[in-house]
Parts: sequence; structure tokens; C-alpha cells
Amino acid sequence: MFKRSAALLVVLTVLGSMMSVASCSRDAYTKRTEEPEMSDTETAESSGTSDTSDAGIVPLPDTDDLLFVITRTNMAWGYQSDAVLITCRGDMYSYEDMSGPVASYREVFAYLREYAEPEGHLDLNRLTEFYNACIPVPADVKVDSRSTGNDIGQARLIFIDQETGEEITIINRGDWTMTTDDPDLLNAQEVCETLMHTFPNNDEDYRILMPGNEMFNMPYGGTDLIGTHMIFTSYDDFISFCGENGMDPEEFMDDNTLFAMQRSPCIALQIFDTNDMAGAVLERNENTLEFMISLEPQEENPLFEGKVTAAVSCHRFPIYEHGYVDENGNPWTVYSR
Repeated sequence: MFKRSAALLVVLTVLGSMMSVASCSRDAYTKRTEEPEMSDTETAESSGTSDTSDAGIVPLPDTDDLLFVITRTNMAWGYQSDAVLITCRGDMYSYEDMSGPVASYREVFAYLREYAEPEGHLDLNRLTEFYNACIPVPADVKVDSRSTGNDIGQARLIFIDQETGEEITIINRGDWTMTTDDPDLLNAQEVCETLMHTFPNNDEDYRILMPGNEMFNMPYGGTDLIGTHMIFTSYDDFISFCGENGMDPEEFMDDNTLFAMQRSPCIALQIFDTNDMAGAVLERNENTLEFMISLEPQEENPLFEGKVTAAVSCHRFPIYEHGYVDENGNPWTVYSR
């Protein structure tokens, strides 16, 4: 049985070394990046609350909603994207987006919050300082930009207003650098500069694949394959196996998905014991690969009635080399004729 809380496969990892961004070297983006030394008053993490005794300090909201997002993208050598997500409670999630620009960080955050554990925790006194520096910045703050590089990518710090939900860019630099004369934004940039170099110090490396051209669901009407985890190294082998077991993948693929599947060096297939749809694929530590049940409302599909779901994803790299298991420790078997 696959539980909703750890249901089933999605591919995400933080590869900080994939992004080369101005003022932020490749070596700077690792989860081992050391933060500047902090005073005793800054290390109140163990208390679980921020010290807001100073007059005029606005306390952090008591929620686990998203507060800051640090993104890095580069399209010089194909699409590369990773991000760090920080909640109002200081929980930190980091991931590499394997979906291309299909998924938003809000979608990814929803899956990580549901299925994964935080990779680190940001000291709440420091987080309160960052939060208070960003609150005065208006959503319509006047900014400009200037060209500062070529093919070095883009690094961005986003503050999410907790009252309006609006996204306010605090720092944006790389091929183009955001400039401003606004004193509140300039102050926020100065205060939050260290946040651009703050990353979880944890052994978990998440890599996530969201719905797009690389993933789809199809029905399976048998029982013998329930619980199966298989990896195919060619599209022809995948189609042959499905045909032998009463599945027709091409009926459930559009042209773009078919194109991606045919050219993938690795296709993963997992047969659920329910007809719930897979919504994403998560890779943990290069050891665990799991499909995650969709967080979207499940709609009735007559084609799946009385059957179970076969979730399929294709990958850009030969993931079978790692010897994956699912979230329950069941191995992924490489199919060969």
C-alpha cells in the first residue's frame, strides 16, 4: 500500500553547482556554504521563537507559509534552475527543478511541505531582521535594470508580502542587475545580502519533476503488476512491455510528451494500488525515487474506473545507474528483454 503522505515518486535535487551567477560563484551555492558568524543574541534558533522585545519590531507571522524565495536560473547550457524556499517559521527547503519553466516555486513548495522534511532552519532572530527590512518596500517600487553579464544566469531574492500575497523582488542580478533609488529597497538589499548566501546544511538533496511533457498517468486493469517499480532504458522496450501487459501509453500522451518519451534515456513506471493520480516525482539523495500523489482535486475518470494508476515519467539522465528504491525501500528494477 502506498500512503498519501509518502506516496510515490518525484524527482528533485539541489545542484547548486549548476548555476553560475554574478557575485555568487559556483562554490558559493552549496549546502555547505558557511554563514557569517553570529552573536549570541542571533542564535536563538533552539527557542523556536524570535526575540521581538525591541520597540517597533514586527514579529514573524505564526504560520508555515512561504516568506522568502531564492532562485537561480541559467539557460546558457540548457535550462537549469534551483531554489531555496524559506517559511515564516524558518524552515528551509532547497531543490533543483527538473521540469523546466513548467512548475512554479509555489507548486513545488506545496509538494515539499506535504511529502518532504525541511532541510534546515534559519535562525528566527535573523529571519525577523530580514522580514522587517522588507516590509516597508512597496509592491510597485520603482526599479530599473542594466546589463551586467552574458550567459552567467540570474539570481533573485523574492519577498512574499504576508498580507497581500504579492511577490516583491528585493535582489535581482546576473546577466541583468536590478537598480533602484528607493531608500527602503536599498536598505532591504543591504540587510538581506547575506540571505542570498544562506543555504540548508543537510545531506538531503531534493530534485523534483512536476507535470509537463515528462510525466503522465494511464490505467492498468490487471493485478500482477501492482507494486511494480520498473525503469526502461529505451522507449521501444517501454512500449513493448506495456503492450504485453494490456496498457496503451500513447493513448494518454500528447505530441510533446510522446516526443520527450521517445528521446529519453530513462523511463520510470510505477503501478499504484489505487487509481489516484501521480502529481510529481521526487528524488532524494540519489537513493530514493518516488511518485507523489497529486495535490490537485482528484476528478472521476471513467477510463480508470475499476483499475489502478500506472504513473510514468521520463528523465534526462540515466537514473538507473544509482540503484534507486522507493519511499518504502522497494527497489527499482531495470527492465531488459
